[in-house]
Amino acid sequence: MTEAYKNMLVEHDGQIGRIVLNRPERHNALLHEAVYEFPRAIDELTADDDVRVIIMKGAGPSFSAGFDWKVVERPGRSEDAAHEVLVGREWLHGLFKIWDTPKPVIAQLHGYAAGWGSLPLLFCDLKYAAPDFKVFKAAGVTGAYLGEVWAWFIGATAAKEFTFRPANKLTADELYTYGLLNRIYPQDDLETRVEEIAAEIATAHPLFLQFQKLGLNRQVDFRGFRESVLQAKDFDAMLHWSVLGRANMVRLKNLGGDRRKLADEQQDAEAYWKAREEEPQTRGQW
Repeated sequence: MTEAYKNMLVEHDGQIGRIVLNRPERHNALLHEAVYEFPRAIDELTADDDVRVIIMKGAGPSFSAGFDWKVVERPGRSEDAAHEVLVGREWLHGLFKIWDTPKPVIAQLHGYAAGWGSLPLLFCDLKYAAPDFKVFKAAGVTGAYLGEVWAWFIGATAAKEFTFRPANKLTADELYTYGLLNRIYPQDDLETRVEEIAAEIATAHPLFLQFQKLGLNRQVDFRGFRESVLQAKDFDAMLHWSVLGRANMVRLKNLGGDRRKLADEQQDAEAYWKAREEEPQTRGQW
C-alpha cells in the first residue's frame, strides 16, 4: 500500500500521471514533508510502466505559496551551517528526480508560485501557464539561494532582480520573454491544452522519450547545471548562521512564522536590522 501524501495527490490515469499539490485552502503552502514527497511521487509514477507523461499542477487558486511557516517553525531544523548544507543538498537532489525521470514532466501553472514553492516547476521539462501566473520570493528577507537556481532558467540579470526586489513579481508575460514558459493559455483553456499536449507526447514510444530527454538534459548538465544548483545552498546556510541571519530567523519564529509581518517590519530597514544586531545571540539551533 502506498504511503499517504500530506501535500499532494498522485494520480495514475492510463498513459498520464499527475502530481497535484493539494492544500488549496492554503494556496498549496508546503509542509516540511513536501521535500521528500516530491521525489517519492516521481518515483511512484516512474515505476508505473503505463504512465508515459507526468503533469504537475496545483489544486485551487495557485500553484504553491512555498513553505507553510505558520505550521512549520522552520522546515528542516539544522544543528549548524554544515548540517544545513547537507540537508539542503538532499532536498535539491530530491527535485532532480523530476529532471532525471525518463518521462517528460509538464508544469501546469496558474495563480502564483512563491519561495521554495517556485523550485519544483523549474525542473519540469515543459511549462505552460495561465496569464495570471506570477512568481515571487516569499515575503520577508530570510535566505539567499533561490536566485542562484532561477538564474539557470531566466538568466543572471533577471535572477538578480528576482533576488534583490523581494516584493517584485515576475509575470507570465515576463517569464515567457525570459524563455521559462513554453506557452501562455487562457485560464479556461489551460487544463484542456495541457492534457492534449500530454496525450500527444504519450503517443511516442517511451524509449524515444527517454533518450530525447536524456540528450537534451545532458547538454545542460555538461555546462555545470547540477553541481551549480546543489552548491547554491552553501551561501544560504552561511547567511542563516551569521549573527544577523540567525537573529532574523529567530524574529520570524517569534512572529509565529508570519512572513508578511516580517516583511512589514523590514520596511523600516535601519530600525529592523539595528534591533537584530542588538539582540542577545544564542548558540545552537534556530
